Amino acid sequence: MMVVGHKKDSLKTERTKILSTVFSDADDRAKKFLPQYAPLSPNAWSFQKFGDYQVNLATGIPSISIPIFTVQNGNLSMPITLNYHAGGFKMSEQASWVGWGFALDTGASLNRTVQGTRDDDGGYLTNPITVSRDFCYNSNDFNYGQNVLSNYIDTQPDIFSYSFPSKSGKFILGQNGDSPFKIPNYPIQIAYEKNPSPNIFSTFHLINDDGVTYTFGDTESQTVTDASGQRSYISSWLLTKVRSANSDDFIDYSYQDGGSQYLSERQWVSSVIYNASPQTGGYYTNSNVFDPTYTTVGTSIGQRNPYKITYANGEIEFIQSNAGERLDLTSSRFLKQINVYNYENGVKTLFKVIKFTYSYFLNGSTNARLKLDKITITDQLSTTVEEYLFNYWSNTISWNQNTDNEKKDFFGYYNGKPNAHLIPVASYNNLSIIGGAADRSTVDTYMKEGVLKQITYPTKGYTEFDYETNKYNNGVSNVFGGGLRVKSIKSFSGGNTTLKRYQYSSSEGEGVGRLTTYWTLATATAPTIQSLFYRDAAGTFNSTATQASFTQSGGAVDLNTMDAAPIYYTTVTEFFEDEADQPKNGKNVYTFDFRQDLIINAPNYTSRDVQPWRRGNLLTKTTYDKDNNIVATLNNSYQELLTATRTAAGFVNTPYIHQGSISRSTTPCPTTFLQSATGVSGNFPEMVYAAVTYNTGINLVSTVTNQVDNVATTQTTTYTNELYTAQIQTNDSQTGNSRTEFFKYPSDPAYSSDPVAQEMLVRNQRNQALETELKETISGTTSTIYKEKKVFDIFPGANPRGYTSNVLLKELWSAPKGGTLEKRATFTNYASNGNLLSYAVDDMPISLVWGYNDALLLAEIKNATKSQTDAGLSAAGITASSMSVTDLSAGQLSQ
Repeated sequence: MMVVGHKKDSLKTERTKILSTVFSDADDRAKKFLPQYAPLSPNAWSFQKFGDYQVNLATGIPSISIPIFTVQNGNLSMPITLNYHAGGFKMSEQASWVGWGFALDTGASLNRTVQGTRDDDGGYLTNPITVSRDFCYNSNDFNYGQNVLSNYIDTQPDIFSYSFPSKSGKFILGQNGDSPFKIPNYPIQIAYEKNPSPNIFSTFHLINDDGVTYTFGDTESQTVTDASGQRSYISSWLLTKVRSANSDDFIDYSYQDGGSQYLSERQWVSSVIYNASPQTGGYYTNSNVFDPTYTTVGTSIGQRNPYKITYANGEIEFIQSNAGERLDLTSSRFLKQINVYNYENGVKTLFKVIKFTYSYFLNGSTNARLKLDKITITDQLSTTVEEYLFNYWSNTISWNQNTDNEKKDFFGYYNGKPNAHLIPVASYNNLSIIGGAADRSTVDTYMKEGVLKQITYPTKGYTEFDYETNKYNNGVSNVFGGGLRVKSIKSFSGGNTTLKRYQYSSSEGEGVGRLTTYWTLATATAPTIQSLFYRDAAGTFNSTATQASFTQSGGAVDLNTMDAAPIYYTTVTEFFEDEADQPKNGKNVYTFDFRQDLIINAPNYTSRDVQPWRRGNLLTKTTYDKDNNIVATLNNSYQELLTATRTAAGFVNTPYIHQGSISRSTTPCPTTFLQSATGVSGNFPEMVYAAVTYNTGINLVSTVTNQVDNVATTQTTTYTNELYTAQIQTNDSQTGNSRTEFFKYPSDPAYSSDPVAQEMLVRNQRNQALETELKETISGTTSTIYKEKKVFDIFPGANPRGYTSNVLLKELWSAPKGGTLEKRATFTNYASNGNLLSYAVDDMPISLVWGYNDALLLAEIKNATKSQTDAGLSAAGITASSMSVTDLSAGQLSQ
C-alpha cells in the first residue's frame, strides 16, 4: 500500500488522557502507540472561520488571536498569528505595523527591560550583589556607592522576556558566570554571545526541553534621552534560526528596515524646602513657591520588520510600505501583504497572498493611529478566497499626544481633565501648588475609543465584543481605572446568535478588582523626603533643611510586577443568554486565587516581593442550569514547585544630601547622627544600601475534582523536578475504583547509568517520556493493565547543533494487557539528515520515500524493505533528482 503526499514528521505517539477517558480500553492505547502516517499538507495553515474567543477571566481580557499561517518543516512548527490586545489604549501607545492594538507574532521573541544601565557593559554581571554595604567603615563600599549614584556601576539586572510555541517566561542573567535565574524555572538552556566592540550581547540561543534551538541573532535598539543624557541599548533580539534536535529541519528568518518610532513622555517634578536652619542667612532657604517643572524623556526605536521566512519546502515574504507612505508615523512602515510560496522542482511558485487594508483613527483632521480594516486572502490567480472585516467602537480618538500630555489618569489613559501638570497634590507645608492639584482620575467616557468591536468572517458570521472599565479600590473608595475588561461576547453564525455576559467581583466588592501591588492614592501623593546638610570650607558654618520632592509621569501606578495585567478579579460569573439578554442556558461561576506583590522604592527603604504565579489560578467552577440549580462543580488545588530566590539587585539611595566641605571619610558614623541637634557633627553617610531578592516558582494543578450528579471524579497529579508529569491518579467516587498512570523521563534515577538517556540530557532532549505504565485498582485489587517503553539510540548523522550524531527512536515496546513488554516496532535505518528510511511493525517491513528537498514524504510502502523499494524505483527509472517533483497539484498541496 502506498500513501502519498505526507509531510516529514517526527515519530509521535498518542496516549489517552485519563481525565477525558477514565476507563478506556487498553487495547486502544496499544494501537495508538504504534506510528501512524496520514496525508497532511506541507504548508498547514488555517485562518479562523469563526471566533470562539476565550477570556482570561481573572483579568477580564479576551484572547483574540487569528491564525495566519503555520510554517512547518519536519518536526518544526512555527505559527504566524495576528494577536489583538483589548485592554484599551494608553495615550502613549502607538500602532504597530499591522494596526493599533494588533501585533504580528511570527513564532518566537526575546525582549528585555533595562534596569539601571544595560547589562552588556559588564557592570551588573561582574559586580557581585551583596546583602549589605557599609558606607561608614569601608572605603571600597563608599566608593562603590558613589559610582552607583553616578551611573558608573549597574546594580540592577535587566529582565529578559522570551516566548516560543510551547513556553514563555522571564530570566535575569547570572553574575560572575552564574547560571541565569529563570522565572519560572523551566528546563530550558540559555546562552549568549557578545561582540567585543561595541561591548553588546549580539546573539542569544535558547534550547527548549525538546532539544529545538531558537537563535536570536538580529536586533532592535532604543535610544533614550532625558535630563541625565543619552543612552542606547538593544531592546529586542529577533529570531533568526530554528533548528531541530535530530534532523536537518530548519526555519530561517531575515529582517528589513522598518523605519523608526519616537515616543516621548513628560516627567514632572516639584520640590519644597522647609525647616531651614538657620532660618535666615543660611545656605538653605525655605521655599515660598510650589512650582512644578518637567523634563522630556524621549525614546527613539529603530524597527526591524520580518522580511522573509525560509524553510526546506517554501518561503514566506513580507511586503511593507514605502518610506513616507504611512501617515500616522511617517518614519515607520506598515505591512501590505504576505506572500506564501512553495518550491516546486527548484522553482518558487506563489501559493497564497494575504493582503492587509488600512485607514486611520482620526484626532480632528489628524491621522492619529493606523487602523486595520480588512484582511483579504487570494490564491495564486489573485482570486479572492476569503475576507475578514474589522470594526471598532470609534473611528476617532479624543487626545493629541503633543498637546494633551497632562490629561491622563494614574494608569496613563486619557481622562480629558484640564491639568496644568501631573502632580496630584494641592499643597504642601502651607504652600499651594501652582496650577492646582492634577486630577488623575479615570474617566470611563474615553476608554473604548479605538477598541475592536467586531470581526466579520467570510461566512458573514461575526463576533462582537463589548467592554467596560475596570474598577479597583484606591485606598479611599472604589473607582474606575486600569483599562478595560470584557463585558460580553456575541457570536452570530448560520442564523444562530449566542451571547456570553460577564460579571466581576473580589473582596473589594461587586464589580471591583484588586491591584497587583499595594499602590494606593496615598502612594501617589506622598513625597520623597531627604535631609539636606551643608558645611562651609572653614568648617565653622553649618546649615540644614528638609526637602520634599514630588515626581509624576505618564503611569503613576508603579507595577513592575512581571505581570501585564494591573487588576485581577477573584470571582467571575459567565452568563449564557439569548439576544434579548434573558438568561437562557444558565451560568458558570469561577473563583481564582490572588496575591498582591510588594514593591517599594524609596530613598530610605527598598523592598520587592514579586510572585505573579500565585494569582489568577482557577480554584473552582460551578455550573448552574437556567433554574439556578447546581449541575456540576470543579475544584482545583495547586502545588507550588521549583521556588527559589536570588539576591540580584542592590539599590543605593540618598536619604541625605551633603554639600559643601563636609568630611566623608570612612571613620565610624555617629550612632546619634539622626538625633543630633545640627546633624553635621562628625562624619556620616550620605547613602543607604538595600539588597533586593528576586523570586521564582510556578503553581501547577495537583488535584482536580469534577462532580456531576453527585458522582465525583478526582484526578491527582504529581510532578518531577523538571515540571513533567510523574504520576496521574484518577478516582471514581461512585465505584471506589481508580487508575494510576506513571511516567519516566531521561532524568529519572532509573536511567542514571544509561548512556543514551544521559546524552539526551546533555542535548536537552529531556521532555520525552521513555516509559509509561497504567495500573487499575478495582475492589481493592491493583493490577497493571498497560505498559509501553521507547528505546532511543545514537545514530551517525549531521546535526544542526554541531554534534556528529543524532539521538533517535530505535524501538517501541508495549504490553497491552500489562504483562511482559513485547517489541512492536523497530527503527534502524535513518538518513544522515535524520529522515527515517525504513522501519518494521510486528516484523512487517515498511520503507519510506522522500522528495521535495527531502522535506516531503512521498510514499510509505508496506511489506517492502528499503533495498526492495530502491530496486523498484530504479527499475521504474525514478532517481533521487526526480524526487523534487510530485504528482500532486498545487491545489492538493494547499490542503
